[in-house]
Amino acid sequence: MLRKKFALGAALVILLVLLGATGGVVASPPSAEPGGDVSLAGTVGSKISYQGVLKENGNPVTGSRDMTFRLYSDDTCSTQVGSNIFKSGVQVTSGLFTVDLDVDHDNFDGQGLWLEVEVGGTEIGCEEILPAPYALSLRPGAEIKGNVGYPATLVAENTAASGIADGLWGLSASTSGAGVYGWATANSGETYGVYGKSDSSGGYGGYFENTAASGHAVYAKSGGGYHAGATLEAENTNSHGIAIWAKNDSTDATLVVDNDGSGTLIKGFGGDGGEDEFRVSNDGKIETKADSYVFIPGIEFVKNVDTDTTRWDCLGNAAVRIWRGGTAGDKFIYIPVTLPGVLYGQNVKVEALTVYYKCEDGTKNYIDITCLWKQTDADGYVELITDYTDWTSNTSTSYTLTPTANNTLSSDEGVLALHLRLKFEDDAKYIQIGGVRLRLGHHGLY
Repeated sequence: MLRKKFALGAALVILLVLLGATGGVVASPPSAEPGGDVSLAGTVGSKISYQGVLKENGNPVTGSRDMTFRLYSDDTCSTQVGSNIFKSGVQVTSGLFTVDLDVDHDNFDGQGLWLEVEVGGTEIGCEEILPAPYALSLRPGAEIKGNVGYPATLVAENTAASGIADGLWGLSASTSGAGVYGWATANSGETYGVYGKSDSSGGYGGYFENTAASGHAVYAKSGGGYHAGATLEAENTNSHGIAIWAKNDSTDATLVVDNDGSGTLIKGFGGDGGEDEFRVSNDGKIETKADSYVFIPGIEFVKNVDTDTTRWDCLGNAAVRIWRGGTAGDKFIYIPVTLPGVLYGQNVKVEALTVYYKCEDGTKNYIDITCLWKQTDADGYVELITDYTDWTSNTSTSYTLTPTANNTLSSDEGVLALHLRLKFEDDAKYIQIGGVRLRLGHHGLY
């Protein structure tokens, strides 16, 4: 109870009881059915409600009174916050009155407030505004904890349909702090430090932007473990849009990935259900499910020995036409293969060999042996392909052979030898070699 005598000689007593919380938003606890969406109660205006008892000369007042309310940031009510709140003709019945005060909820951010009331030109009291007990969890530095199960300890939702309207905004002015810090401590199950999800065709599951001269737009760090305990996971369930878009205007990295465990730095999941479409290991090795292709034109061929009488014509499309020459018999030609045995730290696998060719008369002159060997040392080799099929087509075509062993190239074994035996019955008809193609793989699991 507050007491103060007026200059008029009358005694006024006013009791003020805080009935409502500040902040302008009164929401019911989040509620949702399992598997459904979280829903919030509708927002209300920026008002707080006060109830008081007004007496004059010890007697309860009945009638109307003009009242002015002021907020202060100190307990002596000397530094006013915001403007006067004037209430005209407040109805008082048997001393009791209730009044709603329109306030700016920003006045309550990060500071305590005191209330002073003026009735009939007389200032009454300087009383601290105390929060409801649960509102203490929203003061600066407070922690919101609890074993609430589904859906979340804290839900921030903005239902605005347009404009820049954020559900949650984190800002840090510290030289080493975080605007939003997510930490998942469980070691199994679907646990995430930060989980971003967008159902919009043009929205983002996560949007990170750094406009400073240094620092990181996103810094994600994991101490190891299976993907279900992800440090950062963003999901976009719409057919369009981006799950994560990191934008950086600084000279530093846009994205830093740091793994102190034994797992990979980056792993890509594919739309076909593959878990390892690509990955980047801790040692910088890059593996990708996407194949590479190396083409070698026919005009690169060399004959077997310098005494060979084989003759040829080079064509403008890089193909070559080869005749037997004056000496009868079959001829060997070699097509040099030069390619990296290791690419970005990952061993290269020869997955297929394709030969493009045409016979002028396949009944007499054709390819009857195809060999692809890998050198093991200056004197040794292992076979990747040795094919004895006769290839006799008189129209431009190709054939593809697939090695089943010895087809992984490394930093020690990467020299390949491709040679074809050309079957010749006469010197009148040519065999045309357009070129060859090698299909290469770069992933240890494929």
